[in-house]
Amino acid sequence: MPYRYQIIGWWLLIASAVGCLTVATLGSFSMLSFSLNKALQVVSWTMFYISLLLLSISREKHEDEYITALRGRIACIVVACALILKTIIYVASVVCTFYLGVGLLGKISFLSIPTNFIVLDVAYIVIFKISLYIANRRLKNYAE
Repeated sequence: MPYRYQIIGWWLLIASAVGCLTVATLGSFSMLSFSLNKALQVVSWTMFYISLLLLSISREKHEDEYITALRGRIACIVVACALILKTIIYVASVVCTFYLGVGLLGKISFLSIPTNFIVLDVAYIVIFKISLYIANRRLKNYAE
């Protein structure tokens, strides 16, 4: 996807953050009806998901083979980490269910948080942007 979608993604991310803060603020003071509050929550979260998707798949302003390869490597790292965490979660749940009782299973349920779509997508964006920044700094220092 072209670079302009990345700009749209950043604006949507800001708009969704403002929407979530508005819903949280006005909803806590009961200034909104229940149905309007829920509708604004759905719109805000939808904008948030779309913004993450646009930020993940849109190209950089000057995309070359190195950036494409970097994007692929980071995607593989994030997917591999998610699979490793899912395996750990599965083994821990089996051990808790068969040997330690189901009560401990609720205590380790927080382990599934890192395999959530939002967490994986944000991790990909953050790692990619940091890696790109480091690569650009190295290139700039090398050119000087």
